[in-house]
Amino acid sequence: MATPLLASKSSSPLWYSLCLKYTLQWRWLREELKRVEREKTPWLIVIMHVPIYNSNVKHYTEGESMRTVFENWFVKAKVDLIFAGHVHAYERSHRISNIHYNISRGDQYPVPDKSAPVYVTVGTPTSAPYISHGRGVTNICFSLSTPYGLYIQYLF
Repeated sequence: MATPLLASKSSSPLWYSLCLKYTLQWRWLREELKRVEREKTPWLIVIMHVPIYNSNVKHYTEGESMRTVFENWFVKAKVDLIFAGHVHAYERSHRISNIHYNISRGDQYPVPDKSAPVYVTVGTPTSAPYISHGRGVTNICFSLSTPYGLYIQYLF
C-alpha cells in the first residue's frame, strides 16, 4: 500500500488547500474509505492536523470546512477514532456528529450518534503555564467554548 502522499499523486507532502472538494486528497480519501473491509479492519482510525471538534475558544471552528466535507464520510464508514493535534490541549468527545446541520430548523449543534467517531485532540501543550494535579498536566491558558464544550467527555 502506498502512502497517502504517493497514492493521492500529490505534488507535496506539505499540501494544503482551503478548497477541499475534488482535490487529489479528497479523491484519494473517498476511494480509500470505499476500499475498507471492516471484517479485516476492525478499527478504522483517521489522523489529521486540525480537529473537527474541540472546545478551545481560539480554535473551535477551525476544522469546520473539513467537517462539512468529510464528516458524513466518516460516519458512513463508521470510523472509530479521529486523532488530531493543532490545539495545545487534550480532550476527547463522545460519539457525536453534525451531519444533519440545518440552522433554519435549529439543527446547528452536534448530537449523539453511535455511528460517529470519537474525536481525540492530542496537541501536546507547549510554552504555557501548566498545573500538575495527579492525573496529568493541565494547560491553564485556555478557556472552553460553547457548544463544543458540552460534548467533551474528558479534558485535562
